[in-house]
Amino acid sequence: MTASNRQKRLNSIKISKADTHQNLIKPTWPFQEEEGHARLTFYSKGGDTDMPYSKFVLIPLFIAAQATIMMVIEPTLGFVSWISFQAWAMYFLAGCSPKMGLKTFLGYLGGAAASIGIMQGASIFGAMGLANGTNLYLAVFIVVVLVISAEYVQWFDFVPSWFVGAGVFFGLMNLDIFTEGASIWAMYGQSTVKLMWSCMIGLAFGAVTVAFRTWYEAQVNTETADKQPPAVPAE
Repeated sequence: MTASNRQKRLNSIKISKADTHQNLIKPTWPFQEEEGHARLTFYSKGGDTDMPYSKFVLIPLFIAAQATIMMVIEPTLGFVSWISFQAWAMYFLAGCSPKMGLKTFLGYLGGAAASIGIMQGASIFGAMGLANGTNLYLAVFIVVVLVISAEYVQWFDFVPSWFVGAGVFFGLMNLDIFTEGASIWAMYGQSTVKLMWSCMIGLAFGAVTVAFRTWYEAQVNTETADKQPPAVPAE
């Protein structure tokens, strides 16, 4: 690359200090689009519209009410609240859209399958004579290659949800929630059902949060715009 081309390249990626500062102070929730990544900006302090805390406080109150409701209904609906809270957050991280929520759900399911693959693979390799953890390491290596390759599989390409789902599945397998004498496959089945049901609850709560906040902040934004003085026509 010549010096001239290098300078043109540098100029093309320069960002002004003002733009950088504005982006740093603007609170955003991630919004992932089909092509590239964008940001879905909510209107709060430092954003496109300064929302006074007297209006903003309704948002944390609403989310706090959701969290309380989740805890109250947990025993009745039979899900695991800490898993649902994680899935709730994953809905935001995935992009705050139903499509990405579905991808998150499928990723959790894939994570459960990956965990089962690791445990079964370690057992098989152990029976083949691999010991001292080598059986587990080999199983992890093979399964992770397959998991990352899911980026090329439509609807299963949100790989972070695979990792979260797998981690939660391993956690469930270490809890004393199984019937006495249950086979390993029965334990896999119980953990998968518990994981996916809890994930579904969390994603539903996330969708409600986004729907409410989007609607409410649009109302505040409209109200603020209506109160702005009319523009003075240029002479």
